[in-house]
Amino acid sequence: MANAYTTNFNLDKYVGTDKPNLRDQYNSAMDKIDAQLKISSDNAALAVQTANNASSSVSSLSQDVANVSSSVSSLSQDVTNVSTQLVTVSNKADYAFN
Repeated sequence: MANAYTTNFNLDKYVGTDKPNLRDQYNSAMDKIDAQLKISSDNAALAVQTANNASSSVSSLSQDVANVSSSVSSLSQDVTNVSTQLVTVSNKADYAFN
């Protein structure tokens, strides 16, 4: 029987005077290791899925920003065109009244 245990998972550790109980203690240790490996594997898969979702969201947001930028550029050009037309109308009005 073990008289010492690991720090993190409380697995059996043996010293020279211990009589190992391989059936119960070894199997218990393997069950603890297996359970933790499953948790770690599930967490890793979730992390990958979350990263992929975040990447997709960033790509979508990037496209939205590009669309807004294009719309702002188009609107800026429209404002410039209207401004030019107003100057032309103003100049014609000044000429007509002078």
